[in-house]
Amino acid sequence: MLLALLPWLVSCGDGGTGPGNERIGTEGGVATFFGGSVTLTVPPDALSDFVVFTAVRTDEVPDSDLLVSGSVYEIGPPGTQLAKPASLTLSYDPGNAPAGVAESELRLHRVVGSAWGATQNASIDTNRHIASGSIEGLGRFGVLGVSVYSVDLSPSFYAMGAGETKQLSAVARGPSGELLASRTVTWTSSDEDVAMVDSLGWATAVGVGSATITAQAENRSASASLSVHDCGAQAELSETECRALIDIYDDLTQWGWRDSHNWVSGPYPCEWRGVTCENGSVSNFSIISQNLPGSISSSFAELTNLETLRLGYGLTGSIPFALGSLFLLEEIHLGSNDLSGPIPPTFGQLTNLRLLNIYSNELSGSIPSELGNLSNLTHLRLNSNQLSGTLPSELANLTNLRDLQLLDNQLSGSIPPELGELAKLESLSLGVNDFSGGIPKELGNLLNLEVLAIRENQLSGSIPAELGNLSKLSLIQFHGNLLTGTVPLAVARLGGVIQANFSPLDCIFVPPGNTGLSIPDTQEFRDADIDGDGKICFLPIGSP
Repeated sequence: MLLALLPWLVSCGDGGTGPGNERIGTEGGVATFFGGSVTLTVPPDALSDFVVFTAVRTDEVPDSDLLVSGSVYEIGPPGTQLAKPASLTLSYDPGNAPAGVAESELRLHRVVGSAWGATQNASIDTNRHIASGSIEGLGRFGVLGVSVYSVDLSPSFYAMGAGETKQLSAVARGPSGELLASRTVTWTSSDEDVAMVDSLGWATAVGVGSATITAQAENRSASASLSVHDCGAQAELSETECRALIDIYDDLTQWGWRDSHNWVSGPYPCEWRGVTCENGSVSNFSIISQNLPGSISSSFAELTNLETLRLGYGLTGSIPFALGSLFLLEEIHLGSNDLSGPIPPTFGQLTNLRLLNIYSNELSGSIPSELGNLSNLTHLRLNSNQLSGTLPSELANLTNLRDLQLLDNQLSGSIPPELGELAKLESLSLGVNDFSGGIPKELGNLLNLEVLAIRENQLSGSIPAELGNLSKLSLIQFHGNLLTGTVPLAVARLGGVIQANFSPLDCIFVPPGNTGLSIPDTQEFRDADIDGDGKICFLPIGSP
């Protein structure tokens, strides 16, 4: 055994100009070989005794199309393990790099069994043509291009009309997700009677059916599913509306919509999931699916006879202004998505609209005054967004409005007294905003009102006595404001009825806020306290 190790324990002292060897002990050190083409830096305490390191060129390594020729060295003694990682750098000739591999994609590798594996902390210096990495043991090392670990292909699902073309995009990535832009990608189609694809990823729809388009780089690949529909071969819809449906499908599937059932593959568009047709046109579009991806396609504007649009949940992006050209729309349901941007003022053109539900999104900007043109609107639900600015007085023109939901926004300014003209209003929810000023006495004209929720604003002044006219109220929420003065007797009586006949939480004057609000300790007010707990809507009688 000692004789076998003897060659590694003798230093030839060649000064690093050739294969030679270098002696390093427990204090660590640097060994250089081949005029600095190979440098091994050993840290202190990586060795338990002196070791004579060697470096020799070798060609006895696993075959690889990614290998830089002339860059392989065996660092010895073979099999030596280090207590701490050492740093190894190898110089290489960039002219020997394999075809199709950019120099920036080269890394230091080592032989592991019968294959090549990347070293830890591998890096490349393209200016000095040096590959570096951390090693914990000695063996055979070389410079290779990073292997393709994955292929990114987009879109992964898409639809086309017969005869159309579409370009797909594919890129190769390394094991750390790094882009390998120079790698060659080859394209194939599983059925060229349905779709063909050229060397640049341009797919051409040939015939009706489904095909798989595959992009391959080295031994890694990714696939996209393609559906082809011939809109000219069906008679249910105009070719324009049929094509619009395919575009809408394409916009959703490229973001990962999977719950599409018979879309495109079915021969009859009016039987596709969520599509309802009347008199040869799409009249209703309703797709409700958890985590519905993508954005709202502008191609909806081609469905000119659409009456109902319902989309959820998970959509992102803005609401297309082009939806304002769908003059027959009666209902828009876009709640509980992640839509951003403004409410299109073009919605003011939808005079047949009865329901506009865009709650629980990330919409910003002001409420368009043009919404005041929607004389048939019965429900306007914009709550839980990021809307700001003042409340347009033009909303008073919505004479058929029954439900106005603006809770949880960033609206400011005063509450328009003109809202008192909405005679059919049943629910008014303005809470959790930044409204200031007083409560308009004109709200007392809303004799059909059942819900008055104006909590958590900056409202000040007294509660108008006119609110006592609202005999149909079943919910009052005034808390979280700056209201002062005496609660009018008629309003206190309403509160007493609500807290006795409904949930106590359906009538709240305090807390929090409204510290200057009071209820006199008189018999009339005590009679209003129907349940006899000494409070009306949580405000003690006789306070403050």
